[in-house]
Amino acid sequence: MKSSVKDAEEKSYVWVFADQASFENAFGMATTASSKPTTINFEKESVVALAAPKTKVPTMLSMNVAQQGSTVTVKYKMKPESDKESFVRRPVTLVAIPKAVATGKEVVVYDNNQEVQRIQQ
Repeated sequence: MKSSVKDAEEKSYVWVFADQASFENAFGMATTASSKPTTINFEKESVVALAAPKTKVPTMLSMNVAQQGSTVTVKYKMKPESDKESFVRRPVTLVAIPKAVATGKEVVVYDNNQEVQRIQQ
């Protein structure tokens, strides 16, 4: 994954993508395990992406996205799953949401219950 965010490699970071170009700029053209890749309809959807720090430990990510008035709340948790592996990975999860949910709203991101980031749309 590409990143223009200075410290996004050392800590968890959330992005909101409203268009195909910015999504592909950050992630490139991803390959998938399935024979038919998932298509995001950026006319109707935005994508909330969470990238965790690099690790040798398999990590489960969970993310909840909710609209509360003029604010969108993103809450995530990371759970290490087992012993260290011999290679480094960067866990990533994506959630497609209706475009109207995030458009023009402030996105507030929480790691467990601690605010860690704000994104202006």
